[in-house]
Amino acid sequence: MSLNTNPNDYRWLPSSSITGPFPAGGYKSLVTNAYSFTTINFNLRCTKNTVFKFFTLQSINDTNEQLFYEKTVSANTNFSKKLAIPSNYFNVEIVNSDNADGEIVF
Repeated sequence: MSLNTNPNDYRWLPSSSITGPFPAGGYKSLVTNAYSFTTINFNLRCTKNTVFKFFTLQSINDTNEQLFYEKTVSANTNFSKKLAIPSNYFNVEIVNSDNADGEIVF
């Protein structure tokens, strides 16, 4: 069965991923180049209540983050979101609302 997809059309971005222990202080990714992709898909599951924040930047050296999307996610909930982003650079912050260590897959 063909899904009419080309594997070169998709890219995993490890610089924006975290799996394993989720510190009480939360997680913030490095600034990541999304290249020419304009749609980003995220999947998140954490044992703690979190706030998922997605920021866009105009360049890799830009220090002026623009909050593009924010969502509160309950503990032990699967969260998936696809975003059409307006710029090539972004970073992600996941705030640990419970301020206690947990586990995360992102």
